[in-house]
Order: sequence, then structure tokens, then C-alpha cells
Amino acid sequence: MNFDGATIAGFARWGDHVIASHKPRRNEIIAWGPEPGAFNNRGWGSLLALIVMHFTLRKARLEDVPALTALIGESARGLREGYSSDQVEAALGTVLGVDTQLTSDGTYFVAESEGKIVGCGGWSKRNTLFGSDHGPVKNDAWLDPAVDAARIRAFFVHPAWARQGIGSAILQACEEAAAAEGFSRLELAATLPGVLLYQARGFEARERFAAPLPNGKSLPIVRMVKTLPSRPGTRPNASARQRKRVHSRMT
Repeated sequence: MNFDGATIAGFARWGDHVIASHKPRRNEIIAWGPEPGAFNNRGWGSLLALIVMHFTLRKARLEDVPALTALIGESARGLREGYSSDQVEAALGTVLGVDTQLTSDGTYFVAESEGKIVGCGGWSKRNTLFGSDHGPVKNDAWLDPAVDAARIRAFFVHPAWARQGIGSAILQACEEAAAAEGFSRLELAATLPGVLLYQARGFEARERFAAPLPNGKSLPIVRMVKTLPSRPGTRPNASARQRKRVHSRMT
């Protein structure tokens, strides 16, 4: 049923007790609301309803570019901890923006809710580490899974959907796709607001550097890496086998 524009999904809280009609399904985001006592005039006492926010993942399409551009602007401006407004505005369209090569390669995902894109992110088999179609380090050469790390690219979430699992869901999809293509390592360039997400997902910071901006300023970015767990039934890649042979000779 609908109540004041929110979907009430059969979850409720009375005092310290939670009553639920079903367990949260995959990609359901659970949020408490409204505040205690909000329903008093309707005789509900301190009953709280749980709002279930659904989202689905799909691969991005070229026709999504205008919506993605708008989302990236909203995300960068609304979630800019560590950056000034001037830095964000200068970065939009270059360091922060849409790289259509990811969409063409089929490695970019969007999260949708009720037909609206509320998050995006992807991975890449190409050398570019960050930036839009007009970014400062564009290099679309193919990577070699045997020796190179797949790139994690361009994650943005609408501020109203921040910290509700969308980034983690997209990142999981990216990791699984990269592993299926034979990559055993991941690399990314994190903006400062995104560092905590990647750390929680097992990435380690390697260096901090400054991406140049068109206005002469720069945007601090953190290069982070992660080694994927070995998949059952897979053979180690060439670089891993070579390291093993060198170790055997040394011992």
C-alpha cells in the first residue's frame, strides 16, 4: 500500500520489537521512517513503518548519457567531502564525467529505482584509470589479464541514495565480471568521499596524487588496489606461475 508517497512493505517497529511480513529481498534498502510519534494523530502511537527502497542493476546504454551526466553532477556536488565547490565544478566534465567507452564495452552498470537512475559505476579492460571522454589521462589500450589489473571506474550515487548499498552492489557486479574475464587484481582512482567504501570492500591505498583541472587547480585522488580471491577450478595467471617458479628456484 502507499502512505504519504512511501511504499510500506509490511515492516513495522513497536518499541523494541520489529514485526516483518518478509525478509528483505536482494537489492532492497531498508530505512526507518517516519519519526516516533509521527502517526499519533492517526492512532498509531509510536509505530514506525519501514520504507523499502528497491533498485535494480543493468548495463548502461548510450541513451543513458544525459541522465548519467545529470546524476554525476548531483553526486559530485552533494557528496564532496574533502573538496571545495571550485574543485568540483572544475572537475565535472573532465576528471568527473561519463566515459562512453565503458558503455560501448558493456562494462558500465546503472542502478535504477522506479525508472530513474540513482547510481552508476563500472570496470574496464582498458588502460584509462579515471576521467570522462575528455579526461586528462585517456588511454583506451587493452589490458592483459595475465599481468595487468582491471580498472574500477566512475562510481557515482545520488545523494538521496548514499550509504544504502548501491555502491557495494555495483562493485560486487564489477568484481565478478572482471574475475570472469581472467583478471586477478583490481585498481582504481578514488575520490576522497569514496575511499571508505573501497576500504570496506578490501581495497588498499597505494598513493595519493593530484589530477590536473582546467582552471589550473587540482583534485586529490587516491590510487587503490585489491587482489581478488582465487576462483575454484581456475589456473593461476602467467605472472603468478612465474613468481612461483622463481620462488622454487630460490628455495
